[in-house]
Parts: sequence; structure tokens; C-alpha cells
Amino acid sequence: MRIPSLPRSSAPLFAAAQANLIIDVGMSEGNDTAFYLAKGFDVVGVEADPTMHEALRRRFAAEISARRLHLLHRAAAGTSGETVRFWHDNHDQGHSRLHVDGNPAGDPTGDGRMSEFAVMTVGWDELRALAGVPHYMKIDIEGAEPAFLRSLAGTPMLPSFISAEVQTFQPIQALHDVGYRHFRLINQTMFHGIRLPEPPLEGTYAPPPDPQHWSGPFGRELMGRRWFGFEEIRAIHDSIHRLWEHGTLINGWMDCHACVPDMVA
Repeated sequence: MRIPSLPRSSAPLFAAAQANLIIDVGMSEGNDTAFYLAKGFDVVGVEADPTMHEALRRRFAAEISARRLHLLHRAAAGTSGETVRFWHDNHDQGHSRLHVDGNPAGDPTGDGRMSEFAVMTVGWDELRALAGVPHYMKIDIEGAEPAFLRSLAGTPMLPSFISAEVQTFQPIQALHDVGYRHFRLINQTMFHGIRLPEPPLEGTYAPPPDPQHWSGPFGRELMGRRWFGFEEIRAIHDSIHRLWEHGTLINGWMDCHACVPDMVA
């Protein structure tokens, strides 16, 4: 299977530090991207799953034609240009992921539900050179978040807001290591019946979509009243996971949001 290299240009798709740009890393079926577009943002979307990439091209044909959306069929990783194995879950696309350690070949589930594909990686340096620095970047890549986040180290300019799915403390640690100092943890099961600010605090107003398969609000429209420091968010994370481990009081999963100092009210 021949994988073409990432398209290059003498200029990025958008200039750096674009207030109207969002990068959606791990688009899945594209519901987050649809929400960002509805709020008036331009989007660069990264999706490793080849089956979803084709579906996304069909779903967003008009936005792609209007150059409001640019799709990259790549796996977000610590470095660019490597070929990696990607497992597509034929039963639940949301569980599709990069290669599983300890399973060098064959379906890691052993029941035929996974299909294997070869995908080329993209790291932050190359993605930033192509797209510019966004106002917000969402990262949901099923456990591969820490390696991609670490590729932001040494960046002269960071996204104003950023979020990553948290399965362990590693993504939060990585966000801190690359320079973020203000954090929130958002329970991803709490969006049913949510009311978004009107007038909006990010982009234009758009009603919240179906809460399933949606990462929720972002930036200034996040639920909650304050941002927490690193040691505070570590303590909050540890408390939540102690409750999870005992199977009481708390269920669901978390996204960690972080922002640069200028964004803190």
C-alpha cells in the first residue's frame, strides 16, 4: 500500500495564531467538526481511520469545497513520516486505535472485529507548518494523546485552548511539560441538556448537538467557573480515579482542557 507524503505548500493553509481556526485531532464521525463549523470556525481535521476519512469526505464535501475544512488522513503521533499500524473496530468505530502493544500481527481482539491498515504519522511541527497555530485544538486518539502532546515541546506559540482525553494522568503531565499551567477536567457524560451561552463566548451561537459522540463545549464556554493549577488538577484527578477504581459515585471518562495564561479571566 503506497501512502503519499503530506502535501506541502510555501504558505500554511491559515496564518499562524488564527483566532478563527480549530484543529480537530481524531475526528471520528465528525460531530465535533460539525459543531465547530456551525460556530463559524475554520477547521483542519486529522483522522487516521481510512474508513472514517472517506465518510468524512462525503459528509463535509461542501465545507471542503469552500475551503472551510481541510482533512488530513494521518495518525497524530510524536513524529511525522512514520508508517504505523491502525486497527479499525468494525463493531464500534470509537474503539479504533493505533497498534496494540503485545499484538504484533493479527486481530488483537482475536474475534475478527478489527481490520488493520497502514497509516502515516503527523507530528505537531508538521501539522503546525501546514495549518498554523489554532485558537483551540481537540485531541481524542484513544490513548495515543501523550506522545502527540509531547511533540508540542519547544513550540514558540501554543494553541490558546487545548483538550485531550484522559485515560491516565500522562496527558495532563504532558500538557504541563510543554508549557500549560491552567487546567480543567470535564466529565464527558455530563452534556445531556447542557445550555450554551447566548450570546456566545466562542464564535457564533450554535445549539448543542446530540450529546452522544460529542466532545462538548470548549474555551470560554466550558462548564465551571475557574481554572486550576497543576498541583490542584493532579489532586482532583487522583481523587476521581480513586472513586472510579472502587466503582462508586463516578462513571464516564474525562477530558482535560488547558489554556495559556492570557486566556484566564
